[in-house]
Amino acid sequence: MNENHQNPAILQEILTELKIAQEERQQILVKLQQLEKILKPETEIKLIKLNIPQKPAQIEPIFNIDYQPLTEMLKNHQWRKADQETARIMLSLGNQEKQGYLSETDLYKLPKNELIKLDEMWLNASNNKFGFSVQNKLYQSLGGRKFFEPEIWRKFGETVGWYDRSNWLNYEQLNFSENAPIGHLPVMGDGLIWFVGGWEGSFNAFSILLVKLIQFNII
Repeated sequence: MNENHQNPAILQEILTELKIAQEERQQILVKLQQLEKILKPETEIKLIKLNIPQKPAQIEPIFNIDYQPLTEMLKNHQWRKADQETARIMLSLGNQEKQGYLSETDLYKLPKNELIKLDEMWLNASNNKFGFSVQNKLYQSLGGRKFFEPEIWRKFGETVGWYDRSNWLNYEQLNFSENAPIGHLPVMGDGLIWFVGGWEGSFNAFSILLVKLIQFNII
């Protein structure tokens, strides 16, 4: 015969343990429900935080810029024409062809991809002698920062050949030859059309461009 039938005491003990286990399980379920009620607000908050939509990446507008004229000018080392064409492109990027210069607000809005493209065009054509990134490195190497420091700004002008013998050179005096100092170009057009207030006043525009270059990793 079955051993359990011969030992009713053991069978009863097992049934009792099963009953106790069932009661304990029920108690655990009750505790879990209570815990869920306590944690639910916090859980909902976490879910809300996790479900906050991320700010969509800013998509740059598409510019229909014809870079072919600038490409040819740079290829032929027509530095003066290339400088003026670069200024024209910059005005177009800032949508300020009629105004004739770029304000601080305009400079802040300049698109990353186009600035990188212009810089690379100048670098490639000049064997890394001219370009925004070259100017940026020189300016920072002299201790230049975002805020205006007259001595550093003039030292930078002297280094790139814009400042000589206590005077800022006018556009006609600039060097558009192969012998121009490193970082001399681009200056951005006859009459410094992207600068307002002359060379000293141009620092604001240059510093904003500097911030953009650093932001876009154009260094």
